[in-house]
Amino acid sequence: MTHAQRQAFLKTSRLGKLLGVAHLLPESDVKPTILSISEKTFTKNVLESPIPVLVNFTAPWSEFCKIIHPLLLQFQVQCSDRIKLVEINADQNFKLSNTYRLKSLPTLLLIENGIVKQRLEGFCSQEDLRLALESIQISYKNSYAEKIDQLKFTG
Repeated sequence: MTHAQRQAFLKTSRLGKLLGVAHLLPESDVKPTILSISEKTFTKNVLESPIPVLVNFTAPWSEFCKIIHPLLLQFQVQCSDRIKLVEINADQNFKLSNTYRLKSLPTLLLIENGIVKQRLEGFCSQEDLRLALESIQISYKNSYAEKIDQLKFTG
């Protein structure tokens, strides 16, 4: 399925409407970016999101945050139809940092329906993070396939 076909399908199908897919996969020539949000936009972009959201708490001074950024961009390209990726500057959004009791940066939270489903922190290497992201990707790939199968049977 081409990008244009996928886009048309998700805009018009029951599945697209059910999942509220407004963040379609980017065209191959478009560089992916991670949506940066704040305390003001957190509820709308994360807690009220129709799909799970991987929240990356980061800081500009953290070298490890900079190192993992390309890995997160790759994750976004691979999973953007099932999981939204956003980042939050922990220093500028102190209330959220306290609410989610950040102990180290980067910290990633997988939030679904307003509930933290998974917390990734204290990983020692890019490889640790890559494996954790692959696990998330596989679990939501299976979940996404199940939803499609359910829609096929319910009409």
